[in-house]
Amino acid sequence: MTAGELADVELPVLELVDTCDKAMSFMDEYKLSHFPVVNENVFVGLVYEEDLFEFDDWSQTIAQSKTRLPNVSVNEHSHFFSVVRKLYTSKLSVIPVVDSKNFYKGVITNDRVVQVFGSASIVQDIGSVIEIELAPNDYYLTEISRIVEGTNVKILGSYIRNIGENKMVLTLKLNKQEVEEALSALDRFGYTVYASYYLKSEDSVSQERFDNLMRILNF
Repeated sequence: MTAGELADVELPVLELVDTCDKAMSFMDEYKLSHFPVVNENVFVGLVYEEDLFEFDDWSQTIAQSKTRLPNVSVNEHSHFFSVVRKLYTSKLSVIPVVDSKNFYKGVITNDRVVQVFGSASIVQDIGSVIEIELAPNDYYLTEISRIVEGTNVKILGSYIRNIGENKMVLTLKLNKQEVEEALSALDRFGYTVYASYYLKSEDSVSQERFDNLMRILNF
């Protein structure tokens, strides 16, 4: 899935000739701390709520205020994971999407990322999640998959995160709640199970959806 496919084209944009008061109204209405600014449909940059709070005269236009307008964006062909990483590392509430000529194509919000990620089978399907702690040199997904799936469970998805200079955690989403046999098999082959979680209800699915997203955002 690309940034262009994710982009919200319904969210209004600000022009350089719009007032700071209008910018604040938009951010308040849409519950965002940053808002895209364009000039004849060319993306100019993001206006920050925290900057506008410092101004005494909100009747000034964005151009007159000379507020900073960081040109932070993603290309419309960028992959979904690149968008997530950019949102996380930049600490922004929105990421504008542009084409190769910097024309504005829409915006992606944190809420949109959660919505898309939450519809994935790795989050939605009832089952379980196990986390395996290992050194990077011991990471062989094909071998781990063979061990786990040899106990009659299926891996729906996986991802890794670093927890130290020479330590990582591999997270596996499985299609069953009863995975004791898989845990025992991993132990026999010398793998350390860092944690395990079981999804038994809609409430736990929603919580796991949030937890999984937080781990993804923290790669």
